[in-house]
This record gives sequence, structure tokens and C-alpha cells, in this order.
Amino acid sequence: MQDLSAHEKYEFQKLQKDVDQEKCDISELACTREKLSARVEEIAELKEQVCGTVTHLLLGADCREVARIIRSLSMDTKFIQ
Repeated sequence: MQDLSAHEKYEFQKLQKDVDQEKCDISELACTREKLSARVEEIAELKEQVCGTVTHLLLGADCREVARIIRSLSMDTKFIQ
């Protein structure tokens, strides 16, 4: 009977340790999620700035400048991906 009780106590401690580890993992994931969300917002803002700048440039650019800008953006997009 005592062996069974000791075994159950051991199993309970093991499960408690697993639960604590899972809580720690969840906390780390939540922190990572917050950082990634902030980064996504930052990238979205930068994208808006780039689009505004490109629009401004295109309105006053000649055909050669437009082609150069498009090539440059294409290369930047490939680099980011």
C-alpha cells in the first residue's frame, strides 16, 4: 500500500513539474507573440511609407525613373523574402 502511495506521489510531482514547464513555455510564447506583433506593425508602417514615397516619385518621374524604381523595389522584395 505504501509503495502505491509513494508511486502516486511521485507521479503527481512529475505531472506538477510538467505543468510548470508548460506554463513557462506558454509565457515565453506569449512574449514572442507580442514581439512579433510589434514587428508586424512596424513593417506595415514602413510599407505605407514606401508606398507613399513611391507614389510621390511616380507622379513626378519620367519613364526611366519609373523603371529604375520598379527594379529597385523588386530587388528589395526578393531580399526581404
